[in-house]
Amino acid sequence: MTVLPYPYPSGTNMTGIVSIMNYVNVVTKGYFGFGVLIAISLITFLTTMTYSYQKALGVSSFVTFLVALLFMSLNLINGLVFFGSVVFLLMGLMSLYGENNPN
Repeated sequence: MTVLPYPYPSGTNMTGIVSIMNYVNVVTKGYFGFGVLIAISLITFLTTMTYSYQKALGVSSFVTFLVALLFMSLNLINGLVFFGSVVFLLMGLMSLYGENNPN
């Protein structure tokens, strides 16, 4: 019999999408939430680049912050990653402010 390094998911210990995401986060040693945040920020940034760089950065940082807030409540990311998303949000807000005030 092979011994798995992590508890194998079954119908009794996987009750929903949150428990599946927690299992994936355990298997990937905590990089699942961080990877999803990076993917979401890149996808939203690239899809909103049709407007301008500043607007795309603002939208991407705001969406990333909202997902990071959700992931923080689900314990999928740690405080350092959440702090990084807050810094990214501040960068996006400053870029939007710089777009409106060119001086």
